[in-house]
Amino acid sequence: AMLEDVPQGYPEAVHVLNGLPQDLLADLANDVIDFLTYKCGAIPIQAFFQRLKGVNDSTFEQTQSAAQALTFVFREAMAKGASAEELVNALRTAGASVWTSQSIKVISYVWGERAADAVSVQKALNVLSIGQLVSFKWKLAVAVRSSTAKTLNRAYVAVEMVVADASSVETPYAFELSIPEFQNFAKQLREMSNVLELSS
Repeated sequence: AMLEDVPQGYPEAVHVLNGLPQDLLADLANDVIDFLTYKCGAIPIQAFFQRLKGVNDSTFEQTQSAAQALTFVFREAMAKGASAEELVNALRTAGASVWTSQSIKVISYVWGERAADAVSVQKALNVLSIGQLVSFKWKLAVAVRSSTAKTLNRAYVAVEMVVADASSVETPYAFELSIPEFQNFAKQLREMSNVLELSS
């Protein structure tokens, strides 16, 4: 079910959202969906906070938490492929009953307008997902002998890694690399690290 495991501070953030005028709540909801569908690189919290001055006495941190609460709501809706009606039901029930009917109406309207696009983006991400590296362990070993050779004395690197797919299912992988293969792999990792350092 949606919105059952709400993050810490969620009720307080929803209280801030409930205090927003409808047009500002709708704008923030659209900004959050733009962010989640990769139409913008970040939610413009600072600009939104400036718009709130004089309308609401929320701090910048409270405004940021409110945007995070909406991000949580819409990310859940995207992941579940929820309709506007399913989202409304989730907002009214388990762990999320802190929403006012006015806020639910605004969120439902925005989601109703944007759901098809948002869900299609999520489906594309699921198709394109190559997984997330959960753990990577390696150890240097020496093969002393095999079924075909009595004395081998060959060094190798044994690698164990776990990768989580888009639905968080973890799959373990194990393989061996010769020393030259491992050195090439390590060299490529150093090159990637250098590129990342230069780009940040």
